[in-house]
Amino acid sequence: MEEIKRVLKPEGLCLVNFLSIYDEGYGEGKELNKGEYLQMERGAKVIHSYLDLEEGEKYFEGLNILFKESRILERMYEGKKIRQAYVDYILCK
Repeated sequence: MEEIKRVLKPEGLCLVNFLSIYDEGYGEGKELNKGEYLQMERGAKVIHSYLDLEEGEKYFEGLNILFKESRILERMYEGKKIRQAYVDYILCK
């Protein structure tokens, strides 16, 4: 986020989204840090971080939050119903 803030022009907009703790993947795999898990995705090890609904704001000092939304999506993926959860932000410098 620091690099995004550095390169964003004055009045520039930025869209950021985080996985939220309401995602079905939350808690799966080896916990590395609070809310951070080592998981398998398509045969590869990946690290996913899951934030609660207020946690993202700590990254946005110096930016204005224009929009914030918690989204939970249920959809079919490879023949299985899955739940994906995000916290989306639109920010302005």
